[in-house]
Amino acid sequence: MRFAATHKTVSYLMVSVAFVMLVLTGEVPPLLATLCGRVWTEALAGASAWVTPKSHWAYELMFGSQEWMPQLLREAGLSPEDLASRHDGSAIEFAPQESAVFETFLAGLLAGLFGSDFLLAWPGRPVVCTVHHHKQLWWTTTDAALLGGLETLVPAPKGP
Repeated sequence: MRFAATHKTVSYLMVSVAFVMLVLTGEVPPLLATLCGRVWTEALAGASAWVTPKSHWAYELMFGSQEWMPQLLREAGLSPEDLASRHDGSAIEFAPQESAVFETFLAGLLAGLFGSDFLLAWPGRPVVCTVHHHKQLWWTTTDAALLGGLETLVPAPKGP
């Protein structure tokens, strides 16, 4: 009984340390962005991807993410000046052929977000994904087949 508890504790500790090391080395944002890009191109093929702040652009560009967001937008070919006065969550649209730009933008969001979250949506598809400021992607869908596709592309961890 004690061995099982000790083994379980050590296993969780190893996984936690591995995750912390990934975060500290900056490997989590590119990995998650690549996996999300794979979900888009394989499970949601043909749909455009929308990226929108859960607050609004004026907040993100003046307060929430002002130190790094303007440059990230420029690198994606967008004008932060055009978005800075918008007090809404207007979506940035990425076409399917822009998946590499999308992945780079998403990796930048995951790396830079500190207190704000963003939302990913694929119009016409029953799925959304929250880009959480704790370097996480939270998927929500009502489509069982799509959920199965997500689990195939990114398998859920097995319980202890």
